[in-house]
Amino acid sequence: RKYGKNLFPYGMNFAVGGSGVFDTGNFQKNLTAQTDDFVAQVDEGVFPNLDLSRSTAVVSISGNDYMHYQEIGGSMDGLKDFIPRVIKQLKSDLKRIQQLGLGKIAVTNLHPIGCTPYTTIASSYKECNQTVNLAVMYHNALLADAVADLNKNTTSTPFTIIDIFHAFTSVLKQEMKKFKDALRPCCLGESSFYSCGDIADGVARYTVCDAPHLKFYWDSVHPTQAGWRAAFASLGTSLNSLLN
Repeated sequence: RKYGKNLFPYGMNFAVGGSGVFDTGNFQKNLTAQTDDFVAQVDEGVFPNLDLSRSTAVVSISGNDYMHYQEIGGSMDGLKDFIPRVIKQLKSDLKRIQQLGLGKIAVTNLHPIGCTPYTTIASSYKECNQTVNLAVMYHNALLADAVADLNKNTTSTPFTIIDIFHAFTSVLKQEMKKFKDALRPCCLGESSFYSCGDIADGVARYTVCDAPHLKFYWDSVHPTQAGWRAAFASLGTSLNSLLN
């Protein structure tokens, strides 16, 4: 509240790291609870209606629901039923955000999870897991249908999809042509017992590459700054049209 008025022009972030559409097992606020926070701010009059009508809300779902699904023993076959549930709840939350009177709402589709080091470690970082990426494409297809339906039934706030999947895929294809180890992350645990950033008995149990600026992935799931820069360069035109 002390600095809010000066920072409002740059937007407000209600996101919670590690969260998802549903609960992901770490006691973070899920998307519905994050939306509750936004609604509460609107109800308190924090955002003038004119500001809302000229603002764009960005809703980002990165796959934590599916990682949690796997961690609790979910099967690939079961994803056929779980993915539609994720999209149904996401659509409900998007509709609720729409009712606040924003100018635009953008939602990210899923990046190619089958190309993350978390998945490609099984092939020694040599190739993407196409079975996982097929599940991602199913999620993205259902999301596209949901957004099309939302747009068909609104005369006010338009929805758009930020195509993270295509941006990541196009960058990675170029990287894999240039480098043998394009899918290998910069930061790695020294064994399967450790992850990037782990410290045991005061000793770092991970290694960091010499040139992070030449890597797309930082750790098992997150891109490097250079990776994000390349992805956003790929998104350039669509992002500019969204924000202008």
